[in-house]
Order: sequence, then structure tokens, then C-alpha cells
Amino acid sequence: MFGGYTSKRNIAETFNIEPKQLRYWIRKKEQLLSVRPHIKRLNIGAKPRYPILEDELLHGRIQFIALYPNISECKWGEKWLAGFMRHYKLSNRRRTTVSQRLPDDLIEKQQEF
Repeated sequence: MFGGYTSKRNIAETFNIEPKQLRYWIRKKEQLLSVRPHIKRLNIGAKPRYPILEDELLHGRIQFIALYPNISECKWGEKWLAGFMRHYKLSNRRRTTVSQRLPDDLIEKQQEF
């Protein structure tokens, strides 16, 4: 039936994958064969609801909120923020150590010590 295997479940067990994953691959065979080798996901995710607003936020030009109907219905939570930052390759990092400047009177202090 399937190249010497009796069922999809046997194939999944042999290759240590879930049967659901195997069924998905069989269903999406044409798409999987036509996609470029470096692509890791067929679905790129949900498109932004307000792409112009996100662009304005990214570049610090947010001025025309009245142009966006139903903006109050949007959920601006941590998940949205994480997706926004990942989409635009932003990070929220800062230095954890800062080198200290040597005092101007370092030699005098060394001599006193």
C-alpha cells in the first residue's frame, strides 16, 4: 500500500512522527514539492490588521489615529507586541554591564591607598 508499509500509522511509528503530521504532508504534497528548499513554513502567519499603522509605529510617525476605524477594538497585548517586534526584527535588549571610567585623580588615590 505505502511502499511496503501497511498503514500510515506504521509509517509514522517507523519515522517517529505523529500520524497527523504524515497526513498533513500527504495532503500538502504539491505545495511542499514546489516550495524553495530554504523555506521552513508554508504559512507565514496572519497579516497585520493595520499595516500602515504598524509602519507609522515603527518609524515614530504616529499622528493620525482617527484614520483607523475600530482601532479601539484591537487587542494591543503582549502577544501582539511580540509579533510586531519579531516581524520587524526589533529587540528589547540593553547592556547589562557598563565599564567604569577611571577617575581623573587615579594616581593620587593609588598613592594615598
